[in-house]
Amino acid sequence: MERKSIFDADEYRLIRQRIEQLKPDSVRLWGKMNAAQMLAHACVPLEAGLGRIALPPEGNFITRPLLKWYVLRSREFQRNLPTSKNFVVPDERDFEREKARLLDDLDEAFRRGMAGPWALHNMFGELAPEQWGTLTWAHLDHHLRQFSV
Repeated sequence: MERKSIFDADEYRLIRQRIEQLKPDSVRLWGKMNAAQMLAHACVPLEAGLGRIALPPEGNFITRPLLKWYVLRSREFQRNLPTSKNFVVPDERDFEREKARLLDDLDEAFRRGMAGPWALHNMFGELAPEQWGTLTWAHLDHHLRQFSV
């Protein structure tokens, strides 16, 4: 099974279109975040990978490879998985600002692509560029499905 990636031009375009369809009042199917918080949440791991923010490492030498193996081989993220405390967005956010931020981050990630550079992931450690592409696609897809887009 070939994994989808934000580095694939068609998948990148489709993910952008889905983000554009999201509305401030989009209703979530699961979880606790509203649409603006979800957009801000989706920026955190992407901005960490782009090297724009630094997150403290999580896990240990046992949990990191196991979690990495599980997540990178999953067909899609399951509903209501625990969220890293570093990715939680507890405060209210401006929807349009967060949407523009996520689209800008996504554009930068697509431009960077397989050539990188990509920073260490705070939960998984070193990821190959193709893993960044598939993990980012899966995370965005998960949350866009959460809001029915």
